[in-house]
Amino acid sequence: MEKKFGLSSFVLHILAMGFMLLDHIYWSGLVDLTWFTCVGRLAFPIFAFMIAEGFHHTKNRKKYMLRLLIFAVITELPFNLVAGGSLFYIQHQNVLWTFLLSVILLCIYEKIKQNKNTVFKVFAYPIITLAILVIAVLAMTDYNATGVITVALFHFTRTDEKTASRKRVFCCIVQLLVLCSLNVIVTGTPKYSVDICGAYFSIQSFAIFALPIIWLYNGKQGYYNKFIKWSYYLFYPVHCLVLGILSLVF
Repeated sequence: MEKKFGLSSFVLHILAMGFMLLDHIYWSGLVDLTWFTCVGRLAFPIFAFMIAEGFHHTKNRKKYMLRLLIFAVITELPFNLVAGGSLFYIQHQNVLWTFLLSVILLCIYEKIKQNKNTVFKVFAYPIITLAILVIAVLAMTDYNATGVITVALFHFTRTDEKTASRKRVFCCIVQLLVLCSLNVIVTGTPKYSVDICGAYFSIQSFAIFALPIIWLYNGKQGYYNKFIKWSYYLFYPVHCLVLGILSLVF
């Protein structure tokens, strides 16, 4: 059944960009408010979800990957200003590299799926997955292996208006369990925690609150034109550049 209400792709992008902006304002040192980065944790799961949706809807996956590659390169220096306070910061690479690796992995999955050799599939899936995850870790991309897994999660649990209600509920439960595992157990650390009413919560654990927003997605594109399309990509390097310059000045 088609949803009569909900959030379009356009709205999800705007929300994710707003959350990311708050997060980067905090990490650039311009504002020392922890809640900025707590709210900012919601950005990545939403973007990861949209990458999985983009992979499904794009008419040309090679061009899709090329755009991610180009903007990953463009964003690197501005991102370095925010993440490391200098133009060169090899310890951390921007999240578009993570998304590029994720899309490459999904493309390879589809190639493997087309192969009729069952034995090949049994070995190919885990080997290729491990290889991409190791690359993400060694390259120190933002969210590294957990980021790639998150995109893959949304790809394999993707539903639409034709999906049966039971399967939708099952997919939502899987998303919740996996995101909790990744953001609370795997990457949640006491070093980065916030005190709420005497109880300490990992900052990264706030990422799971992105799920209710994602579940409101109605499958619609919403407002869309070439300007909006390129704004999605340009927002990342432009806001990083502005915040990076401001952090150096102030």
